[in-house]
Amino acid sequence: MAPVIHVIDPNADTIIILKKPCTSFAQWDPVKVEPKLSVWKSSVIGDDGWGSVSNGLSKKEKKKAKSRKAALMAPPDPTPLNDVASADDQEVAPSAGASLFGNGVDVNTEGPLTSHTDTATETNTTPSVEPVEIPVAMPEPEEEEIHYHVSSRHLMLASPWFNRALTKDGWNESGRDQTDRRFHVAAEDWDPEAFLILFRIFHLRNRQVARTVTLEVLAKIAVLVDYYECAEATELFADVWIDNLKKVTFPSTYCRDLVLWIWVSSVFNSTDLFRKATATAIKTSPESLRTIGLPITTKVSTTYEINLERHAAIEELIKGLHNLLDKYRSVDYSCPSNSAHSFSCGSILLGALTREMDRLSLLMPRPRAPFLNLSFDDVCEKILTIKSPEWYIHGSSSHYGHGRHSCTLDEAINAVVSRAGETVAGVNISQSKKSKKSKKEKISEMQRFR
Repeated sequence: MAPVIHVIDPNADTIIILKKPCTSFAQWDPVKVEPKLSVWKSSVIGDDGWGSVSNGLSKKEKKKAKSRKAALMAPPDPTPLNDVASADDQEVAPSAGASLFGNGVDVNTEGPLTSHTDTATETNTTPSVEPVEIPVAMPEPEEEEIHYHVSSRHLMLASPWFNRALTKDGWNESGRDQTDRRFHVAAEDWDPEAFLILFRIFHLRNRQVARTVTLEVLAKIAVLVDYYECAEATELFADVWIDNLKKVTFPSTYCRDLVLWIWVSSVFNSTDLFRKATATAIKTSPESLRTIGLPITTKVSTTYEINLERHAAIEELIKGLHNLLDKYRSVDYSCPSNSAHSFSCGSILLGALTREMDRLSLLMPRPRAPFLNLSFDDVCEKILTIKSPEWYIHGSSSHYGHGRHSCTLDEAINAVVSRAGETVAGVNISQSKKSKKSKKEKISEMQRFR
């Protein structure tokens, strides 16, 4: 197969040979949600309400299932060894009408079709051995190659990686070919389009570089920029691409595009965009941040910082609710509207909050990091559905001698959500890049939320 050739420099002294071009990039699987047995136990396993558990099948269905199981477990009928002819004692050639699966059919015979088994029974002959398909080794397809004719000087100026690779004492990844006296540099797994854009920028072919690219292409270019250490050479185009993309759309929930934005903004050092993208991930992710095959963790400690802030934000919500429980449970609780009603006020608010937290699965067991299937936004939304009790105090001049007590859960719940929301500001890109904490230090910080 003839290689695809892109001539970026007509006087090229270097050929970049791309083998095995990228066919899949940053694959994303749907977010897995674990079922909650405590919520669905009765409907799933068939609790009859009297302590006995069934599988939800009727007697008739159980009987049918038992019959099917018995049929499947029945041993096959033994076949006498004398009735089977050895394949070593005979040579059988498939008939002209034999199919690949052994169900031979005589194409010249009219009338109803019969199988070999029926024919063997009627003529009292030994059944023929089905032909065995012998696998044939197929030649491997030729490897696809894409050649980029470029200038080594441009590569070395734009990229420290190429400067090391193409110098005399550089790595052994390149060398002048004896036939054309050019440097041949091998590359694998890169996206051909992104590679071409990068080389055009290196060689000042600016009119051939698009001013708008998709987020997918930009993320692929970012992978190349990160690997070949050429952020400065691509900075102007990157700013234009990012500005144009931001005008079109920016994800508001945890998804593949959001991870791509985190990656792009970290590579091209877009501070505001990085903070915005990481804040969105912290608020909306129901799991630890995925890297989807991108070298995010090797460049910065982004995933660690995002996961740590996500854990801290959700823990702030859970801790706020449990602090309220402790407040209303305390014997020192004093009713803000009338201290004479402290016992009644604290007891009613404690009971209502306990019941609501249990309904939302936020009471026992207390949720712990890594908070699987819980996002900060989801927990906030749940908490804001907590109902506040209403009760009336005897002796008031209104409502026929009974007045509505002014203490509710609403104000306290709103304060918990508000305080937790203030802690979510996103990750600072400079802080993320400078973070050089050891693995032991990171584990210690994570365990604070367990």
